[in-house]
Amino acid sequence: MIIGRLARALAPVLLMAVGCGDGPSRPSGAGGMETRGFRMGFSAFPPRPNETEFLPSVDLWILRADAAILHEAVPWAALLAGTSAETAVRALQPSYLGLAAETNLIRLAAPRPVYDAIVTMTNAASRDIAAAGIRVPLYVSAQVETAWGRFSGGGAFVGIVTDLRDFSFVTALGISSYPYLGGFAEPEQVPLDYYGRVNASRLPLLVVEGGWTSADVGGIVSSPDKQARWIRRQ
Repeated sequence: MIIGRLARALAPVLLMAVGCGDGPSRPSGAGGMETRGFRMGFSAFPPRPNETEFLPSVDLWILRADAAILHEAVPWAALLAGTSAETAVRALQPSYLGLAAETNLIRLAAPRPVYDAIVTMTNAASRDIAAAGIRVPLYVSAQVETAWGRFSGGGAFVGIVTDLRDFSFVTALGISSYPYLGGFAEPEQVPLDYYGRVNASRLPLLVVEGGWTSADVGGIVSSPDKQARWIRRQ
């Protein structure tokens, strides 16, 4: 889910801001499909990384999206020039503000001091946001395949209890999900409680990142039809 035109920064710290419309709606060209009970957005990443394909991609999903996501680096230049952090955040006007991405995967894959620094940084940021009187819902995202133990070798469900404890300021939960990378060969193999079991706390849920490849990747065999089946399954 994306806001306006999406830009990916190379800085290690990302703010994830999600903007939504007033509510779920029937997508353009949906034919006989029933009105969706959820909002849906699209990534602005084009099929190939060039401006010629980027702009038409944005034009296509803008006609169909209820929401949009914006990944932005911390605005160091503006802050160093004297702009207050409060002014910078207010100028963004997001519906939701994410302070960290895939925290459980970072804890699994990165050196422990990296994860500890993210916990310290995001908790401090949440306090600063509250002190500035900004009432936007805050979230971090969890990686679903990691929560199900599909990247840790054992394959046992792990959940996100640690994340909810370490990031207790969240009032919504973002999730990232790529089931084909977690060993599922077919979309129909993904359990129906795949998201619900992770979100046992029943926080408002944002699928902020994820998908199913439409082409073969390494040893993974896929197709546009399989990608469409995953969207229906999801």
